[in-house]
Formats: sequence, C-alpha cells, structure tokens
Amino acid sequence: MEGGGKKKKKRLGKSSARFDKCGFRKKHGIPKIKKIIMFFGTPRSHKGIEDLIDAINLIKNRDVILTVVGINDRDQYFKKLAETTQKVLNKRFKWFGLQPFERVPEFLAMSDVVVILQKKTLQTVGQVPAKVFDAMAMAKPIIATAVSDLPEIVDGCGWIVDPENPEQLAETIQYTLNNPEEAKAIGWKARQKCIDKYSWDVMENVLLRIFSKYER
Repeated sequence: MEGGGKKKKKRLGKSSARFDKCGFRKKHGIPKIKKIIMFFGTPRSHKGIEDLIDAINLIKNRDVILTVVGINDRDQYFKKLAETTQKVLNKRFKWFGLQPFERVPEFLAMSDVVVILQKKTLQTVGQVPAKVFDAMAMAKPIIATAVSDLPEIVDGCGWIVDPENPEQLAETIQYTLNNPEEAKAIGWKARQKCIDKYSWDVMENVLLRIFSKYER
C-alpha cells in the first residue's frame, strides 16, 4: 500500500511540474506577491460572480486580487459588470478574454484559489460546472457553493460555502490564504480524486458497463 501511494505521488508531481506558476504570472504582468482568486468561465448572474466581487472587497489585504478568465468582451452583462467591478476593486480586478482549451492549465497554474460558484436556482440545481474538474486536475484549492453535486464532488478535497453569502466566502478565501500548506495538501487530494473518480479512463469504464447491459 505504501509503495503504491509513493508511485501515485510521483506521477501527480511530474504532471503538475509542466506548468510554471511564476513564469505564467510574469508573462501576464502579475507580481509574485499577489494572491490570485480565480473565476474561470463566462460570468453570468446565476454563477454568483457578484457575490465573489463582494467577498474580495471584504478582504482588506490589497494583495488579494480577483482574476476572471473566459470573458466575452462583447457581452453586455459583462460590460456592465466590469464597470461596477472596476469601481469597487480598482486594481484588484484583472480579466482575460475567451481562451482555447489548451491554455486552460496555463491560467489555472497562476491561481492561488479557484472559486466555483452557483446560486441556488432552477437553472443550477441540475448543473455541474465543468471547470471544477479542470481545477481538480490542476491540484488547485477549490471553494465551491453547496449547490447541485458540488458538495459531493469536492468532499474531502475542497471547501464548501453557502450560496449568496459573500461574508462566509470571504472568510473561507482568507482561511485558505492563511493556511498555504493545508491548501496545497487539499489541492493534491482534489487532483487524486479527479484521477480516481472523474478521469476519462474511469468514465469510459463506467459507461462501458452501463451500455453493455443493453447489447443485443
């Protein structure tokens, strides 16, 4: 058992080493001292982005910044949101446009915490944001809301907060930043769980078992 665990850790570490956090930050003009709280995906009202903005504003550390990746700058909702966010967070807000799939790891590598938010609505209770699996695969500390299957997915490998609760979200973000070793360990647990339960190989075997029941 112990030997198997060591092999897994070696394999995980080798995979993660491909992405240079400091190098990517330098490329995008983000100083090392900054703590990046990342929202990855197209901002929509049901995704709780306003709650995240309020949470960052509650955190008084000026080095904690909100980075949103995946913006369609022609989107009217975002244009309005960006104007408000710039007023509230000023230089603590940085955004990037729509990104090709192969660049997702580059942006996730820069982050200190990835936040996956959903408000509790008819639109979200049956929906799981796919970006949670990207963040898990990259061994990132994840904070998610107690909506849909997110609590089960990040159980034991992330933090869960109530939807539409910026105060609790701010406290949880601050906790992860104040406890970097715990956050790092949680991130590796997330990656391992992603490999064990949500990887392509695992899903393929599950689907094959299901469809084999209906073979004629």
